[in-house]
Amino acid sequence: MIIAKEHAEFLTITCLEWTHILKEDRFKDIVIDSLRFLSKEERIQVFGFVIMSNHFHLIWQMLGDHKLDDVQRDFLKFTSHEEHQQGQGVLISNRLKTSYYLVMVIILQ
Repeated sequence: MIIAKEHAEFLTITCLEWTHILKEDRFKDIVIDSLRFLSKEERIQVFGFVIMSNHFHLIWQMLGDHKLDDVQRDFLKFTSHEEHQQGQGVLISNRLKTSYYLVMVIILQ
């Protein structure tokens, strides 16, 4: 069993200008697949999430020695890369409870 060294975090991730990119199931599946991968690799534990058409909320916790910034970066990088591969360009930003912002820019096609 992997022990968590940090507390659970609440994360909200939004699409540029609240674009409804997550309306289609194929884009929801990208988010879910990424969370499944990170969970399977024992990097995170997911307590819950909800996906709306233009943003989603996630409650997760880092496991072992994995750091929030690293896992979050990998999650957003994979998710935006896959969305880009599906023919969408999107600016994804997230706001943590600490009011820390991370922004990833993908060129719009």
